Amino acid sequence: MNNELLSANEARKILKVGRNTMIELLNRREFSLKIGGKWFCNKRLLEEWMDNQVLCKKGR
Repeated sequence: MNNELLSANEARKILKVGRNTMIELLNRREFSLKIGGKWFCNKRLLEEWMDNQVLCKKGR
C-alpha cells in the first residue's frame, strides 16, 4: 500500500492547476488532509481521483 503524502504544491504541479483551483480541490477532502495547518495529498488517492475524472469524462 502506498500512503505517500505530497505537499499541496507538489499535487498542484502534478494536476497543473492554479492556486485557487487547488484550494477548492483540497477543501473537498477527496484525496487531501490537513495536518497542523498544512495541506497534504495522499498520492494513491490523488491518482485514483485523476483516473476517475478521466473515466467520467469518457462516459459522457
